[in-house]
Amino acid sequence: MLSVLIAAREEPVLIASTLASLVPGAVEGLIGDVVLVDEGMGPEAHRVADHAGCRVRQDPLPACIAAAKGDWILFLEAGARPAPGWVDEVSSFLADAAEGRARSRAARFRVARQDRPLLWAGLTFRRSPMAGGLIARKADAVAAITSDRGMAGLVRSLRPMVLSADMRPRPPDGEPQRRR
Repeated sequence: MLSVLIAAREEPVLIASTLASLVPGAVEGLIGDVVLVDEGMGPEAHRVADHAGCRVRQDPLPACIAAAKGDWILFLEAGARPAPGWVDEVSSFLADAAEGRARSRAARFRVARQDRPLLWAGLTFRRSPMAGGLIARKADAVAAITSDRGMAGLVRSLRPMVLSADMRPRPPDGEPQRRR
């Protein structure tokens, strides 16, 4: 079973889009629970979490990881969306890891082609280490996490392999603003 931890702020539209992309994993029985890690969520974001049946935790990240129900955790930023076909790829990775055939003890998604910067822009553009998410065994995440490094530090310390499934990362500007 896979638990999903989503770093969330007051961005209800981004939270909803991430949750919608996870539905195929829940339908297939891959996802057991979803937890939003409150990094400044407001009432609208809490309402989205409530309607989706997600838990919200305001604890430090190490406590959120320890409280996850699954043996494996998928870490995401609000707004990140795994592309169709991700369930089979993640299931294969988890099966390979269980049988000792995986090349790494952690994995992340490949950033979707349309979200990769062009050559020259790529020389100066720096994307978050969480752009591809992270799939890690709960025990490995607990051992590698420190409060001051957060999810990005976890990605760096576990050095995940890249799956052949795409991820649309969190938009760099955050949530689009509503017109008033």
